[in-house]
Amino acid sequence: VPQTHAAVVVLLGLWVGVAGAYAGAVRFEDAAPEHRLVHGLAAASLGCFFLAYHVLLMVCLISPVGGALLVSPAVALCLLLTLVVAGHGFLKFHFGGWYTAIAVLVVALAIGVAGFTGYRHQLNGLDYGGKLFDLELADFQMEAAEGGESKELLSKLQFSYDRLHNRYTALYPLVEPGQKGPIERKNLSTVPTAKTEQQELRLAMKDLEDKRLDRWKMALVPDKKGKPKLAIVTATGGGSRSAIWTAYTLAKLERELGAANIKFPSNVRLITGASGGMLGAAYYTATLPGPQGHGFKSEADVEAFARKVSQDALTPVCQRLVFFDLPGVFVPGGTAHDRGEALENAWTEYLDGALDTSFAGLAKGEAEGWRPSLVLSPMLVEDGRRVLFSNLYLSPLTETTGSFLTADTAAGVQAAKSKQTPRPKGRFLDWPRYSVTGMEFFQMFPDTWSSFKLGTAVRLNASFPYVSPIAALPTNPPRHLVDAGYYDNYGVNLAAWWIYQNYDWLADNTSGIALIQIRDVTTERKRVSPVTRPEDHKVWDLERGLEGIIGPLTGAGSAFQATASFRNDEQLQVLHDWFNDAPPARPFFTTVVFECQASLALSWYLSDSDIAEAMKGFGQGSANEFALTKLREWFKSE
Repeated sequence: VPQTHAAVVVLLGLWVGVAGAYAGAVRFEDAAPEHRLVHGLAAASLGCFFLAYHVLLMVCLISPVGGALLVSPAVALCLLLTLVVAGHGFLKFHFGGWYTAIAVLVVALAIGVAGFTGYRHQLNGLDYGGKLFDLELADFQMEAAEGGESKELLSKLQFSYDRLHNRYTALYPLVEPGQKGPIERKNLSTVPTAKTEQQELRLAMKDLEDKRLDRWKMALVPDKKGKPKLAIVTATGGGSRSAIWTAYTLAKLERELGAANIKFPSNVRLITGASGGMLGAAYYTATLPGPQGHGFKSEADVEAFARKVSQDALTPVCQRLVFFDLPGVFVPGGTAHDRGEALENAWTEYLDGALDTSFAGLAKGEAEGWRPSLVLSPMLVEDGRRVLFSNLYLSPLTETTGSFLTADTAAGVQAAKSKQTPRPKGRFLDWPRYSVTGMEFFQMFPDTWSSFKLGTAVRLNASFPYVSPIAALPTNPPRHLVDAGYYDNYGVNLAAWWIYQNYDWLADNTSGIALIQIRDVTTERKRVSPVTRPEDHKVWDLERGLEGIIGPLTGAGSAFQATASFRNDEQLQVLHDWFNDAPPARPFFTTVVFECQASLALSWYLSDSDIAEAMKGFGQGSANEFALTKLREWFKSE
């Protein structure tokens, strides 16, 4: 914790304590004899509260994680509320009519200090003191004009291509087994126009991604006989309950499918999702030791693995909130030492540093085809776009394009007419843009690829409101990130979009695609039927008299969940229609759902009984057991 922050907190506490004791003593002398005992007790209590606060503060300073566990969140929060009540009573009693003015002044001071910088909650691994990233130059896909502006755009785009090419050349020494030499770098200096060069650069980067998929295919079928099955995993948000259910489900699938000689981790190419679900998925992915997987030999191994992600991360967050973040509102400037960092520190301790690896540390396993690629997608507060953290080239996923009556170009129309099939390959043609839906983090900050921690990206992806702070990026103007669940709490939208963008390669080189959805609550019945049970709406019935007040809020909450759920299912239907042109015995594209059957709290802490309850989800005769059987049959089918 910064020394200035600790000094301010200590001095503030001492000042209030001394002022309270002094004022109490003065009023004690002036008070009526029958009231002196009460005033004395009040002054002594105020001093004791502040003394206790500083003792606990010192404990947390000595040990950011372990020491914090000595004080439960309930104690910390109760102490904070006690100080607020005591401060209110002190000001009200001693300053009387000035109380309101003083309270307004304190609140205004806190707001003013907090707004003094646009980079209040910073991230370790990013430079906030150097040159800020200019968002006007972040549009890597914008239309290149024939002018001075296009030179700067093309320079950045060329840099992106060169960086990707160098990285891929290091990861993929051979294009294919038996062929000598690195991946050939395309010569783009001879293209006639800036617009054509932009298009060629983007196609070249997409070609590099296709080579990644080629390498994965060759790793699974080195003899080139047959085509591999491809699986994509999505994980819902939901704090520790989603983290443990995701980690347990992935470990369970690896063990059960491995018994049938299915290399589950190698078949999975992409994992995406929100909040706690991606904590469990990131831990599973980062700890993969190699193509053989984790080597779970028993159910006990699976449970022990999953329990790692369910340990108490709430207490350190509460301690940092109570002892640093809230008093820190009076400290100007930004800091990375907030409750978000406390959450990362807790994961470092509990998960044995598994999430301290960088994205570069994951890249080799991804290149060799046995480690799935993670995509984390926190949302920008200011405009609702997503920022994508991944080792993949995902620029095609950050924009939507198509025919636009007022912007269609002759080149685009002619390119469309020349196509033999109306498949998504035309996405890289000269079509106008509908919207830009996101940005790639490592396009914005390429120098951080080998140093930015996976755990930091997971924390940003799981920035649940108020539990974790809204972190700032070093951009101009400032941009802030929140939980990926604001945009899509299920991860299906991004996964479906990736499948759509890679349709041609997937259709030609795989024998089937399965989207594995891991959900922390049971939603399937509600999705397929509008009929509700009495227990689903009894609270609303009781509050019917207030429907004019709470109706809009209830509707907003329902829309938050339903919009993503139904939109995602609509996207899956589109994929079904694209891939499954006819009703074959075994559809090429399919999906399967694994839902946690236990009703657990949304928190970063689960009790032992909660954990045990979550792990009963694959009981005999359960829907999850049936889904596992069908998934095994799908993998084994021809």
